[in-house]
Amino acid sequence: MNQLNTLFQEHHKHLRLIESKDLAGIEINAIIENFKTQERFFEKTAGVSRSLDQLAEELKEEHTSIIELCNQLEEAEGASQALEILNVLGLLIKKHIRNEEHVYFEKVRNRFSEEQINGFLEI
Repeated sequence: MNQLNTLFQEHHKHLRLIESKDLAGIEINAIIENFKTQERFFEKTAGVSRSLDQLAEELKEEHTSIIELCNQLEEAEGASQALEILNVLGLLIKKHIRNEEHVYFEKVRNRFSEEQINGFLEI
């Protein structure tokens, strides 16, 4: 399996946990690590095309918003507030995954070989 599919599996694992409203199961540090991997990937593709660069900037802004919501979730006072944050977080992550997987990474697949993409994802 290529490393991009592994990254996508991580996306959907985090989304399922958030949608399940299982506060104990949500791994905020794992989400942050996933974002760091993605942002290192963005750096490797920087300057290739203006549209990729613009998409990468949008995705990084979404990462920041998602992390802020995760921090709010950790500080939520009561189940009602936590559920409200989880609902917003779930919607934002769905939008983010759709944009990342179906727009950004689709453009990447059209510009780079699978070997290059896997190389970008190696740490």
